[in-house]
Formats: sequence, C-alpha cells, structure tokens
Amino acid sequence: MAEKLQSALGRIQILSQAFDSWIVEFRIELNELLDNERLLHHLRGVKQVISSSQSIPENSLLFDGIVRKVNDGEWVDVVVRIKKRVFVSGAPRVTLLEKMDSNGATYSNVIAVLDLFYLDEFENAITLDRVMRAIRGANIAGHLVDNDILSGKIAEVLATQMPIKGIPIAQGKLPASGKDATLAFYFQAYANSSDVDTLYSSRRVRKGDILCRKSIALEGERDGYNVFGNAIVARAGSEIALVAGVNAELSIDELDVVASTDGVVVVSRVTRTLRTLNGIKEQPVSVTIKVDPILKLDGNVRIDLTTAHAVEVSGNLIVGSRILAQGEVFVRGNVEHGASIVSSDDILIRGNVEEANSQAKATLFASQSVIGADVQARLCNGRWQHQRVFLLPVNQFLHNRQGVLG
Repeated sequence: MAEKLQSALGRIQILSQAFDSWIVEFRIELNELLDNERLLHHLRGVKQVISSSQSIPENSLLFDGIVRKVNDGEWVDVVVRIKKRVFVSGAPRVTLLEKMDSNGATYSNVIAVLDLFYLDEFENAITLDRVMRAIRGANIAGHLVDNDILSGKIAEVLATQMPIKGIPIAQGKLPASGKDATLAFYFQAYANSSDVDTLYSSRRVRKGDILCRKSIALEGERDGYNVFGNAIVARAGSEIALVAGVNAELSIDELDVVASTDGVVVVSRVTRTLRTLNGIKEQPVSVTIKVDPILKLDGNVRIDLTTAHAVEVSGNLIVGSRILAQGEVFVRGNVEHGASIVSSDDILIRGNVEEANSQAKATLFASQSVIGADVQARLCNGRWQHQRVFLLPVNQFLHNRQGVLG
C-alpha cells in the first residue's frame, strides 16, 4: 500500500517497501530533472523522509537508481529505488593479547587492541563516548590509552563507514628478563669428535677434582606492568638441576660436583625445546655428571669381559673378543673381524672396525674406517664402507661436548 508523506520539497509517496529497499515517487519540475545538483537535493529529501518515518539513520540509505519517469507537461513524476546500506555493526570490542620476551617467557594482558565498527550494536553511529565505555568495561588503565590514536581511528571509521580491527590502544611493559643458570665444566670437552684420543683423555679426572660449578639463576632487575596497570613481577631465569651421578659428589650448597674416584667423566642432560623471539632454543633442564672407573686391559689377546666400569684396551681387540660394559669403551687399536662391543655409553675406536659388532647406547666414534660392520648407536662418527648401520632413536640423555652449558 502506497504511503504518502509530505516534505519541504513537496509530496513524496512510498509505493512499495521490502526488507531493505523502498520504491518512492516524487514530483519535480522538468528543468530540475536535467540539473544534477537539484536532483540530488530532491534525493536527499527522499532519504530524510524515509529516515524519519522508518527510524533509520539517513547515512544508511543509498540511492539505487531511477525506476521510471513520467512527464506531465512541465512536471515529471520520478520513481526511484532507495536501498538500505548493510553495515558490519557491533559493539566496540577490546581484545587482550600476550607478549613473549627474548627468553621465551610469555606474559598475558600486555597489549590491548580494539575493533571499531561504524554502527554499534544499537545501529547508532560510533562515538568516542561509546568507545571509552567499552575500554573502561575491559578494565584498561586509562593512563595507558593512546587517545590520539583512538580519536584518529574513530574519525576514520566515521569518514569511510568501514570497520577497522586490531587497533593498538594500550600497551604494558615486560619485566626485565632474569639470568639463566649456567654450568662451567673443569675438564676439557672438545667438540672435535674425530679426535678420539682427545675425546677420551680430556675427560680423564682424578679423585677430588672439581668437575663442574653452577651459577644460580638470577631474577630480573625491574618489574613490568600489564594493560590493567597491575605489576608483572620479574621472574628468575631458568634453573638447571645439577645431579651427581655414580662416583661423583654434590657440594653442600649444591653448586659443585666433585669426583669421588679416578676415572673418565661422563655428562648427560635432559633438555626442553623453547620457542623464543630468535627461534627455537634448546634449554637444559637437568645435567647429570658421573665418573666411570677405568679398567685397563692389554690388547692383542682374546678378551671376554662383562663390567660396570669404563674399559680401555691398549692394542687391538682381536678376533673372538667380547666386551659388555656399562661405562664407555676406548680401544687404542683396531676392532677386528668377529669382535663384539656393547656399551651403555660411548664407544671410541682409534683404529679401524673390520666386520665387527658394535652397540653403543650413546655415540660411536671411529678415527679410521668402519668396514662391513654391524653398528647400533644413537650417533655415529667415522669413515664408513659397506657397513650395516642402525641408528637408535635419540633419547633425552645426550653427552654434552661444550665447556659451558646454560
């Protein structure tokens, strides 16, 4: 049913109405139809009438084209379509974000961002007052809000009538990072894994030797704060559990590990993987230090041995020899055809390995060639020829080959 409405410009008739559009007729003089400025003036009047009668914001209405024109002498009846603009509307929305420091520690509620819409949840154009109510409702500390950025973004939304999301409106401050614990080793542990003599001799220690000293983790020197204005207490750096294994003793203050016997020192550690701003970081969680007494054997004779000690063979491990050791095994010569070594730690071989069986639960190091051998180890080093190598899955206990750990 047509609805006749009166405006300052004359009679306006709504011929039909859908959910989001109206067909409207109005009369103008013929010469006005040819004047774009006068025609736009009439169209604004049409939108004002619809806005008033339908309780719709005028700036939500768009001219959607002329349906028809009927000349009546000096007058023209113009029928146009007016369409309601569909806006993405909603209440101003505050989102709280976390932030990571350089060591991978994550702190919540350190950044506040705002999503702004042209119309709020009540279909009213956004205002600074409405936005500030949303910010106060999120408990953001007022003195942290950047009012210049906020006012500028509101003006931009009103001008473009388009939403803007992720506007940073407040930012806290991270506390100073604490210093991680570190370990300093008092024996040589070269990374040159091809030099088995050095790998072995550099870890020879005597009873009473200090093996390792730990510096404790320290707290950060400055607290931070979040976007609520609440303090973020500085954390201490990451600790490392220092464990004295077999034949090693931990000092009363738990900062030193001392050898309680002569032997070869072995370091193992448990690590965890952290994601930091600089990428992935392997962080030690615990470090265990033990000393294996060394059982010295003459080579070049047949050996059949089961022992809890480390084993040092001076010479070749000849055909038919078998060593089963809980400590590491160091052979100064060759491991000949048919010989067998099984170790719970490293196996270090100065010479060649020729069609022998070697099983190391840690790493097998060979200075020379490994030819046609059956090898099981977590890591292998050497020059391999025609051998069958089975690499065991790397578990969390790996030997440390560095002088300082932290």
